[in-house]
Amino acid sequence: MVQPTRRDRSTQKIPETNLLWSDNTELVGLQFELEPIAPSSLPLQYTVGLHAWFLDQVRQIDRELSAYLHDGESEKAFTLSSLDGALISQGRQVQLQVGHIYRWNITALAQPVVQWLVQWLDNLPETVELRQAPLKIRSIAIAQPPTTYAELYQAAQFKPGTVTLSFITASKNL
Repeated sequence: MVQPTRRDRSTQKIPETNLLWSDNTELVGLQFELEPIAPSSLPLQYTVGLHAWFLDQVRQIDRELSAYLHDGESEKAFTLSSLDGALISQGRQVQLQVGHIYRWNITALAQPVVQWLVQWLDNLPETVELRQAPLKIRSIAIAQPPTTYAELYQAAQFKPGTVTLSFITASKNL
């Protein structure tokens, strides 16, 4: 049995979370609850900024992993969602409202990214800096339970000949 990786959240200014997984984890999804610090607006393509911010966070801890995730010609070993919450469309921008919570998901799809998450969560910034719209990190929860590809395969063995995958996307017409 591999011991769960522990994260000391005592120095963080976000609520205590149960972010535990074993060192052999290959897949895990996290959901962040974010709150704007001030009323702000973002371009419709703000997800490009989320992607850039995330890769910069990776770069600050592991330059090689950041370069691989950014420049590598293979499949990307992570997913990032758009913000889910009360986004108000105004022309070519969306408005973020103070007092509203926006959810953002990060999914690590390979062990190097999962291991990077461990280090990142230990030194997590207080805000997601998205252009002129800083978002305070209110909480983090596991959205996709930690697992390995072998465990996924083994679970599929109970239903010979079938593997069911479910992909969820939030597409909003702004």
